[in-house]
Amino acid sequence: MRPRRWAKELVAQGASDAPLEKKNPSDILYGFKRVLQDSPDTKAVAMKFPGRVGLFVLDTELIKEVLTNHKYYSKLNNNYELSTLLNARGISKAEGDDWKLHRRIISEAFQYDLFNNMVPLIRDGANEILSLPDNQPKKIQLPDDIEMVTSDAITRIFFGLRSKDVLINGRPASQEATEILRKNRSYSKIQLAFGNLLMNVSSDYRKQKKRILNFRNVFRKKIQERMQQIQARGTTPQGQNKSDLLEILLQHRIKYDNDFTQTLSDEEILDEFAVFFMAGKDTTSLLVSMTLYCCVTFPEWGEKLIKEVRETVHDLKDLNIELLNSMNVMTAFLSEVLRMYPPAPALLMRTANCDHYIGKMFVRKDYIVNTFFLANNYSPKCFKDPDHFDPNRWMKTEDKDEGIKNPFAFLPFSGGQRNCVGKHLAIFEAKTILCSILKGYNVSIDPGYTLQMGTQTLGYGPVDPIPLNLIPL
Repeated sequence: MRPRRWAKELVAQGASDAPLEKKNPSDILYGFKRVLQDSPDTKAVAMKFPGRVGLFVLDTELIKEVLTNHKYYSKLNNNYELSTLLNARGISKAEGDDWKLHRRIISEAFQYDLFNNMVPLIRDGANEILSLPDNQPKKIQLPDDIEMVTSDAITRIFFGLRSKDVLINGRPASQEATEILRKNRSYSKIQLAFGNLLMNVSSDYRKQKKRILNFRNVFRKKIQERMQQIQARGTTPQGQNKSDLLEILLQHRIKYDNDFTQTLSDEEILDEFAVFFMAGKDTTSLLVSMTLYCCVTFPEWGEKLIKEVRETVHDLKDLNIELLNSMNVMTAFLSEVLRMYPPAPALLMRTANCDHYIGKMFVRKDYIVNTFFLANNYSPKCFKDPDHFDPNRWMKTEDKDEGIKNPFAFLPFSGGQRNCVGKHLAIFEAKTILCSILKGYNVSIDPGYTLQMGTQTLGYGPVDPIPLNLIPL
């Protein structure tokens, strides 16, 4: 009875108990999109979970409170055994000083040279996997085929290797990782209800644990092999470009003479690879996929986007960061896609570490706390005509929407000091893939396709694949 009583307590203090699971066959998150349209002054919504209470924070000032008071919260996914096996101390799970160390090292690595080096890697991967250079009509499935490109891109950026060159159980590493993530997600729902001990009774569950350990062993060997190569040839001279993220992280370790209070161990590097694979594979592929969908669905803006790509990029071989940064229509287009179809519509679930207040609402220890960013994306207070696709709202110099001016209203990559460290990587990756496709192909979607939005492995995207036709110029 306590969760019900505590939920009523939150409602008495200003939270809403409006149901967020409003039925709409075309959109699983329809209720979250509607909540601030139906009740614009809603600050938070109290939810009941099995044996627990949850508070979904919507008000931008209260979101700011949550995102800037990290000491009050722990990440809920730290309790899942399979998730911990795959990524024990990566930046998505780390807390306190561990998080600060990982964040500092990764932020230092994500510099101009790395981003510029990755553009041809992503372009070449897209060309190879989607067979773009053959200049033939083709049909691709979104996001599945784009996911193959983003998976390959992460392996190239991190290890300098094509995904198909790293075989695990006889198939490319990206396919193995995708299957691991899919099964982990299905098990996590059961673990939430029954805990880790009961799960180990299942032989399939034990096989999944071995599969994760095997995946890590394969890439652990790649890390060790690279370190041996560096030691044999010597470190890269200061100021010289480093080809991939692994090279940068290992040379950072040499710089600090293997002092693991200042640098990352092999296991921590593996954890970061798992983080970037898990977070980047789905979210970036969904962003690219929904951008291509909007390019067809909203032809007025789709034509402007295609025109900009073809006028800016004369030859894909010359594609670089400067050209990608110069594309104002694409930047605005991506921002509007992230507003209407954000791959990550909410923060990862947190649990309260102690009793505290969010605004005037008393949050007890062990409450689940989340900030659902999607609600503000569709709030009339934040965005004028929020159901209308309008990239121009991001290009205005005056009369900007409140959601653009307020740093805690539009949060596709979270906010505050702990925003997504890979946000620039994701945007550059998406822009590179889009240029690779739109430079040489017109796009269309099969007539009769109806978009239905649901929750995917790690994101919000189409339930049924989008059949996209690529028509060569």
